[in-house]
Amino acid sequence: MKVVLTRNVKSLGAAGEIVNVSDGYGRNYLFPKKLAVPAGASAEKLAEQMKKLQKVHEAGMQAKARDLASKLRGVSCTLKAPADEGGKLYGSISEKDIVAALAGAGVQVDRRQIHLDSHIKAVGEYSIPVQVVDEQFENITLQVVADRPC
Repeated sequence: MKVVLTRNVKSLGAAGEIVNVSDGYGRNYLFPKKLAVPAGASAEKLAEQMKKLQKVHEAGMQAKARDLASKLRGVSCTLKAPADEGGKLYGSISEKDIVAALAGAGVQVDRRQIHLDSHIKAVGEYSIPVQVVDEQFENITLQVVADRPC
């Protein structure tokens, strides 16, 4: 059965492509989830329209990614956290704290864009990768300093 994909399907193809799939896969998976429509006489027109929309969408996403990458380049943030004499934090610095620090620097990102191996638990300087687009990352510098009460 020939179908026109309305969305990107990981192992099948991109939106706007006309692909051959088994009848059961089309009827039981693709059609109910609105991932594809049956390829008919107007399938080529639909495919062309979807490809144009996909190109416009990708161009917009690339522009946003370039803008975010330029904002993130060279950003350095400082966070104060309570710590003991040895530099070990009483709590930890998480993605939410980093997002708040970036917002203070004028850069809006989602916490899911910040990739930490584990929460930061010591005073020091860290290089934090921030995901801009699928496989593109920009590193920011995060300085964690001890905030000692008097």
